[in-house]
Amino acid sequence: AWTFCVLDLYHEGLFRAVFARVADTPVQESETLCQLYEVHLTLAKSQEDSYKDFELDEETVSSLRHHYKKHHVRAKPARSSERLHDDVADALAQVIDGSVSTSSPTNMGIFVDVWASTSKSRRSSSSSTPIVAIEVDGPHSIIRSMDPLENNGPAARIRGEIAFRRRLLQKCGTVMVVFSEDKWRGLDGSRDRREFLRKICKAAGVSRERLV
Repeated sequence: AWTFCVLDLYHEGLFRAVFARVADTPVQESETLCQLYEVHLTLAKSQEDSYKDFELDEETVSSLRHHYKKHHVRAKPARSSERLHDDVADALAQVIDGSVSTSSPTNMGIFVDVWASTSKSRRSSSSSTPIVAIEVDGPHSIIRSMDPLENNGPAARIRGEIAFRRRLLQKCGTVMVVFSEDKWRGLDGSRDRREFLRKICKAAGVSRERLV
């Protein structure tokens, strides 16, 4: 079922069977519960009408969300990428009126590279109002072809699970900005970087009131 969500596919009979099986199996592996939470979020936003008949109850969703925030394992970026994310966060803090953090969970628990919200606490996002999520494409999010003869199609692709979670965040109303590490490194100085962030955040839908 989770793979169907990653591929942006839907088969009601399959999802019904999966949810029935989960209900009959009280003990599940940790990763299975994390995937079940992501499946729920996907169906709740993209298949609202058909999902109502077998939707998880609020108590179960709350329990899954808590488990997801505590146990979901995100691929750790390389140290060079982490430093770049810190640079992006420092520049964003000068552009956005809000709290900025890196490798941070959104309100739903899904991690993003850089996260800006109205919360003044870097440790808590549960009571915050989202402003913008920034994803910086680099080695942790991109798959590059190892075949030197492969000239057809794109030279690099976004990892499926990352593209899926980005779609999910956007379906849930998160303002999302994505750019590459190469783009960031190519900007000349802090002023250009601030102007770049201000421009793309505005284009993505960040309100004028939140831009400094």
